[in-house]
Amino acid sequence: MMTMVNGGTEPVLVNGYPNVSVLDEAGRPVEVKIVHADSPLAHDPGPSKITLAPGVCVMSALTWSNAVTSYDAAGSGEYVRVQTLPGEPPQTRQLHLDLGSPAQLTVTAWARELLGVSGTGEPVTCSSSPTQ
Repeated sequence: MMTMVNGGTEPVLVNGYPNVSVLDEAGRPVEVKIVHADSPLAHDPGPSKITLAPGVCVMSALTWSNAVTSYDAAGSGEYVRVQTLPGEPPQTRQLHLDLGSPAQLTVTAWARELLGVSGTGEPVTCSSSPTQ
């Protein structure tokens, strides 16, 4: 689960998907197919305009399968680079990814609430919003 919090002092307009890429242990890009769709963990709500007040968050689910479905070399990565908004600098986080032979990541759109993440079908909501 990726979370983006508006750490600024002004509202920010969020619309769409985070820009995600995978890097190897040396920081070089790994060839990975990025799919914007439902995943086994979360329903993709699709892009929508969200005005994010200061201190409020949105989230996106990032999932992959390590299944090996062909004799091609299985993909792997050591880092995920995420650009949260167009024009913002990307952030890199260490996350070992055993991508299997599909070498595919599924990414949902930014949302205040995602359905199905908890495994019970109950919605999961960002928890960084300020107390009302």
